[in-house]
Amino acid sequence: MKTKQLLVSALFATTFLLSSSALFAQVKIGTASTTIDPANNLEVQGSTAGRKVAIDKTTGKVTIADGTQGNGKVLTSDALGGASWKAPVTDIFVDAINPANQIVDPTGYVKLTLNTVLSNAGGEFDLTTSEITVPSAGYYLINGGTTKMNTTGTLSISLMVDINNGAYRELIDAIGEQEIIGGPVHLRGTTVLRLSANDKITISVRNLSAMPTAFYGSRIKLIKMFN
Repeated sequence: MKTKQLLVSALFATTFLLSSSALFAQVKIGTASTTIDPANNLEVQGSTAGRKVAIDKTTGKVTIADGTQGNGKVLTSDALGGASWKAPVTDIFVDAINPANQIVDPTGYVKLTLNTVLSNAGGEFDLTTSEITVPSAGYYLINGGTTKMNTTGTLSISLMVDINNGAYRELIDAIGEQEIIGGPVHLRGTTVLRLSANDKITISVRNLSAMPTAFYGSRIKLIKMFN
């Protein structure tokens, strides 16, 4: 009699363990908690369709789908630890020029027109306004340049980065310097600035000369370095 009881107990325990193993082979939390992708062994699903975190049962790969995901993006965190997918910062590179002449009157700050795009990886440069729209906050390297036509006299020119149409940051100050007689004067400068998302960046000159001045070969480059 005891032998039969032990056998029944063993069969019951084995059945329980097998059923428990099948029951807990997959875990689903959240919306539609009784339905899980057969390829996954864990899913946490939000109330919005398609938003979930999943672990593939074969490869162990983690999928985080929150609506911001996309090919080649990286997972980043905000100040509170909230994660989202964003394009890598190396995609932010602008290089725009204007090889032609632009006449600048002696009226203070004047935006230099840029009409040729050499690189616009993230689509931040607008040809109609010669503006770069900063896509995300971070530290940016900005390089600007232009060339003053050859005249004689004393320079009264500053090359500037213009932030949001009025916050000027000097790249080159050539005020009071003696110009090279018979040759053009090249103004080139580089700076690193902390910029905010949606800031508008242009390159300008401050012409304090006594007469209109021609500039050519104007250029701006912007590269995001880090957040």
